[in-house]
Amino acid sequence: MNLNKTNSCLFSTSVDFESSDYLNIFSMKLYEDRYKVLLENISSDFIFLGIDIACSIEIKSFIQSSPSTETIKQLHSKLISFGDVDPLLIFAQSFSQSKNIYPWSKHPIASYVIPKYQLIQCDNKTSLVVTCLGQENESRKVLKKTLTTQINRFIKSTKNIE
Repeated sequence: MNLNKTNSCLFSTSVDFESSDYLNIFSMKLYEDRYKVLLENISSDFIFLGIDIACSIEIKSFIQSSPSTETIKQLHSKLISFGDVDPLLIFAQSFSQSKNIYPWSKHPIASYVIPKYQLIQCDNKTSLVVTCLGQENESRKVLKKTLTTQINRFIKSTKNIE
């Protein structure tokens, strides 16, 4: 499903999460072929782990990348959150300004990503945020059930850390 389609929205929810084993979750075989990002700021007790992609926007040219504020506003305007913690947006930009230089030729110049699963630790509290694409007119009950299923699937997968 594409966020640019009419009535497309991002839906998210969050729950408290009891784990500090981010590196092992990041390294799990189950998620080895998925998009992953792990960020840590020791001085501020902030850790972020994102796995898989709920939504991404790829920037293929610098002309297209100039309205970054507009892209962020568009993503935020299409977010409906049922939880206390909203999903974080990851922005990544290529090291090369040319699409013709290896190894950057295979990657977009820049991309915005909202990971499907996010573990966010801040102030010694960890939240699991789950995000999915849906239609604005979908039943909220069905969407909450979908998000709850995804939360339970993720939590179950972390119980079997290798």
